[in-house]
Amino acid sequence: MDKKIGYSLLAAGVALLIGSAALLGMTLYGRLQAPQPFNSEASVTLVLPQGGTLNVPLPPHINMIANLSVFFFAIVLLAGIGAKICRLGVCLIQKPQPPGAASSI
Repeated sequence: MDKKIGYSLLAAGVALLIGSAALLGMTLYGRLQAPQPFNSEASVTLVLPQGGTLNVPLPPHINMIANLSVFFFAIVLLAGIGAKICRLGVCLIQKPQPPGAASSI
């Protein structure tokens, strides 16, 4: 029974790894848009020493960098979870049999 669970966990982990790699590839090649949790059109207001103010608009690249950072963090987290599940499955598959126990396959 442990081997069946181990193989199923190994398959689930590999599926998570392949899925996260596919999402990453589709996003990098432009077939899938990254999620947009940040969409700020604000500007930074600077107070000058002479008493005046200066409005500096934020470029749209700031939003893109923040959104891609969140997406890559999520992909790395998903791939890490897949790797942990794979490792758990391999440990269950390679679990040594107690001495004297009959192997039933």
